[in-house]
Amino acid sequence: MKAPPANSAPTCTNCGAPLTGLFCVACGQDTRRGRLGVVELAATWLGVIVSFESRLAQTMIGLTIRPGQTAREYVEGRRVRYTNPLKYVLSTCAIWWGVLALYRSTLEETSNVLPAWVDYGQWINLGLLPALAIPMPLIFWGSRRNYAEELALVLFVSGHVFLMRAFMALMNFFPIPVEWLGKWLDPIAFTVWLTWSAWAFHRGLVRFVLLRAILATAAFIWMSVLTLRFVAWLLG
Repeated sequence: MKAPPANSAPTCTNCGAPLTGLFCVACGQDTRRGRLGVVELAATWLGVIVSFESRLAQTMIGLTIRPGQTAREYVEGRRVRYTNPLKYVLSTCAIWWGVLALYRSTLEETSNVLPAWVDYGQWINLGLLPALAIPMPLIFWGSRRNYAEELALVLFVSGHVFLMRAFMALMNFFPIPVEWLGKWLDPIAFTVWLTWSAWAFHRGLVRFVLLRAILATAAFIWMSVLTLRFVAWLLG
């Protein structure tokens, strides 16, 4: 194989496109890296972790301060700073699941929660989310939001609720009277969060947006309660 002429333009080692900067314009590969080495492997791994944690932190802060606007920015294309909604809900559900595992013995002793529900409840919660997002495009008809965009909102909000539940469960390890957290604060926080998020997500796109947001929250909760009761009946 002949060596390229000395004056030929450099090309990307991944796709062969001409290089004009630090990154290939065709495939995005970093052109600053040469032969693979241990340092590059470690740097790439660290970069992925830092990037994910940075996006996760930005997403958590955004969903805490302005949940509807954060989801709106994501679906409208400003996605670099935020975590993918599916990754977010899986990450926060994993945190919630970990806290639940620590709290399991106390939960089984002080409540009527079935062991099977503790084991499989989070899978059921996650599996329900695509179905629970189905009424959203109908309720907000005329907003030009499709099902996937409405699902992104539901995933973001539900993921943040998982995070709040983990925090509230952890509070039970401290010697303070917080039994009312799960009975009152959790449903109130979820109701307010979803309504507020749906309102901000669709604000300016449809008329009667607050009324529709309340209706969407009511439909979400109603479907959740019916489905969870049915699953509880199946579990015995």
